[in-house]
Amino acid sequence: MKPFVRLFALILGVAIVLQTLALWDATGRAAWTRFHDAERAAAEAAAQGGSLADLFEGTGVHDDAGGALEALPNAFALGLLPSGPDRHAVSVLTLAGPGALIALWSFGGLLFCRRSAKSCCAPKHHQVSVER
Repeated sequence: MKPFVRLFALILGVAIVLQTLALWDATGRAAWTRFHDAERAAAEAAAQGGSLADLFEGTGVHDDAGGALEALPNAFALGLLPSGPDRHAVSVLTLAGPGALIALWSFGGLLFCRRSAKSCCAPKHHQVSVER
């Protein structure tokens, strides 16, 4: 029964990791977790060009950069690493990490712990010799 439980835990751990990586891929493969920001959306809509980067055109920020700044999309993106302690703590690391640890523990148990129940749990009978 124990190998079945370890195999089941291994399958579940791998499934958690694969689902997290699929979600990361579907949301844009960001390095850091980010959420939609309503204030940023309102500021971008109020800007003339529709972008906050346009507000810095007259400052000379882009002179040495070799072009305009690339704007990040204002949408949810699951990142590899968390970007803060609040709701931004959700990331590939925090979602897939426990699943990966469970999978590694189960895989190690399947490989290295192949003892029979008789050898480790059976009572040992000691022979006592009485000399007269």
